[in-house]
Amino acid sequence: MFQKEKIFVIAEVAGAHEGDLNLMKRLIEIASEANVDAVKFQIFRADELVTKDHPKYKGFKQKEFSEQEWLKIGKYAKNKDLIIMADVFDNESVDIARQIGTKAYKIHSTNLSNPFLLHKVAETKKSVMLGVGGSTKKEIEEAIEILKNNGTKEIALVAGFQSFPTKLEESNLNQIEYLKKEFQLPVGYADHCDAESKMVMILPLLAIAKGASFIEKHFTDDRSKKGTDYYSALNPEELKQLVIDIKKTEKTFGRSDMNFSKDEIKYRDMMKKFIVARTNIKKGEVITLNKISFKRTTKKGMFPKEAQKIVSKKTKRDIKRDELIMEKDIKKKVAILIAARMKSKRLPQKCMLKIEDQPMICHIIDRMKQSKEADVVVLCTSENPNDRILIKQAIKKRIPYVTGSEDDVMARFLQAAETVNADVIVRVTGDNPLTSPSFIDNAIKYHIKTSADYTSTTELPQGTKGEVINVSALKKAHELAENPRYSEYMTWYFTDNSKFFKIEKAPVEDDIRRPKYRLTVDTPEDLKLMREVYKRLYKSGSIIPLEKAIRLLDKNPELLEINAHIKSKDVKDKVNVKLRRK
Repeated sequence: MFQKEKIFVIAEVAGAHEGDLNLMKRLIEIASEANVDAVKFQIFRADELVTKDHPKYKGFKQKEFSEQEWLKIGKYAKNKDLIIMADVFDNESVDIARQIGTKAYKIHSTNLSNPFLLHKVAETKKSVMLGVGGSTKKEIEEAIEILKNNGTKEIALVAGFQSFPTKLEESNLNQIEYLKKEFQLPVGYADHCDAESKMVMILPLLAIAKGASFIEKHFTDDRSKKGTDYYSALNPEELKQLVIDIKKTEKTFGRSDMNFSKDEIKYRDMMKKFIVARTNIKKGEVITLNKISFKRTTKKGMFPKEAQKIVSKKTKRDIKRDELIMEKDIKKKVAILIAARMKSKRLPQKCMLKIEDQPMICHIIDRMKQSKEADVVVLCTSENPNDRILIKQAIKKRIPYVTGSEDDVMARFLQAAETVNADVIVRVTGDNPLTSPSFIDNAIKYHIKTSADYTSTTELPQGTKGEVINVSALKKAHELAENPRYSEYMTWYFTDNSKFFKIEKAPVEDDIRRPKYRLTVDTPEDLKLMREVYKRLYKSGSIIPLEKAIRLLDKNPELLEINAHIKSKDVKDKVNVKLRRK
């Protein structure tokens, strides 16, 4: 009842009925007309509330209704579609409250330390409000414990106390926040300030701002009569206006999240600055910071913080001054990353083994530099001192290099991608000196055209393909990998997890579709075959087209026998390439 985002408004009758059944009915009508959520009665037996010599005994006795009268009152309130709540002060009043259909019981602070009444109320299994004005923390804790231990499911605390009227400085609205934090329960506020004060309509709204889930307010049919509790009681029109003000106040709090409303989205799109061209930019021109500006526009675009997505990249079309620059207008930056290490058990230091006039790693660099779709070729090696010789080759060939983790290849690739600001990477390895730049170009175009996350093929000779991967997909695979130390087997992190990524197979021309040919270099036999191919076809300063190498092998099948008996290492069942679900 009190856990909802909606502020609950309770009209407190208290003693305003003066013991007159007809006046009670009129008060119920006033509450209904004010559109409150609930009406609350005080049900008591004067003989159980105070001693006969108490100065207020006579007044309480006059305001006491019989059980039959309470049944009529309850029926009348139900007919007005009001939720019935009740302050109860003794066991008999609990029984009466139950008979009239009470949905929530309030234990006045008078009875907070009365375990017998607390037990009796808990037996109803209804919601319970605890008035905590003038009560200690220990008393509140003990009352809560009794209620919970006896089956009460919903408990709320009520801050505020009656001081005929309560002084503003005694309102203590900060207590609402304290009670919520300390007891982790909904907290309401019972306002008893001077009804003639301007603050009478403001204080409940301030209580809501402090975190009150419900407001309890005294009301009367006519305050000028100066009846019971008139000091803090609202007149009918005032009660109606307070409900209206509370409903309006509710709306001002909005959501407790950072999601946008329609108007906020409209404001955001209208007021935020987006990236536009500072000057006319031609198709194919590289975007630099001095060519862009940040301005308000009539359409939604890219935010200034996204500038890194377009800076240092080429445009796909002419862009006019003050025109929005969108990500779709930018050619994706593609980096070919050559993974190379000197560590190899079957063929030690293989990347530096000479084939014709230069080391194997230099041949693969030369081949990758022939790509027309890639923007940059990067050598990716480790921080191991033994791999420094590979860095010398990168410098010699005038390509950038990145050193990173020895074991985590994906981390090394992500580091390289960030260094060159790449959107897409092509993974190749330094032991494949016949990797096809023409296939890689076709694969890049197919990858971008199909909006794939990962693109490759199984139709080419082993050791001649490349894998095209979105940097965003690589980040995802690395973040979700159960064990990224197996990332040298990067392919499987994608192909074995197709639910996470869009996987595409690049088309392969018939003249190079030879999946059974082994043209990688992992063993002495592989090296012997590669040297033979290069000996017959290689010319210094040029590269061997893959088509030409395949024609040579087609015509001379005996060459394929050199490494026909070599099998790839079967480690698939030994590595964990699973991805975790977020």
